[in-house]
Amino acid sequence: MAEPSAITDASYDWHVLVIVPFGVLLKDSPVPLHEVLLFHDVKDRAETDGRECYSTPGSPPRFLGQQPDQYLLCFDHDRLGRVDVAVPLPAADAPQVFARACALWLRNTATTMASGTTCEGRDGSVGFSARLIRLSGDTAATVSMSLTDNPPQDAPVGN
Repeated sequence: MAEPSAITDASYDWHVLVIVPFGVLLKDSPVPLHEVLLFHDVKDRAETDGRECYSTPGSPPRFLGQQPDQYLLCFDHDRLGRVDVAVPLPAADAPQVFARACALWLRNTATTMASGTTCEGRDGSVGFSARLIRLSGDTAATVSMSLTDNPPQDAPVGN
């Protein structure tokens, strides 16, 4: 069976990962959530204070044609501000899959940065940062992506 094209497979579009609008209050989430305990180094504590992450009770949305190993919705002071996902890929196919997906993600972005293992940009008010992680000798690789509510610097500040 031929691999689906990144252009025709909706799971290659990172927008499928945003199942709850950014900024929504935790108590107003239309999706049931389960809190996840995350452990951080002491040096990262200031950056993560006030942030709580949750997973969904069922299967997370498919991404890059795969079922994610990790899918978290992170709320900062009770408002959704970040979505984190990690997807396993066969190591042999990972560079090509990542390159096709990155090209798709960068089509509608204003600010971009891409390399063989990094893909970053902003689409509207959502910033995305993806990394292809390959460990020497492993038969699998992981694409790790974070989406953040990141309004442009010149955007008007709302109430």
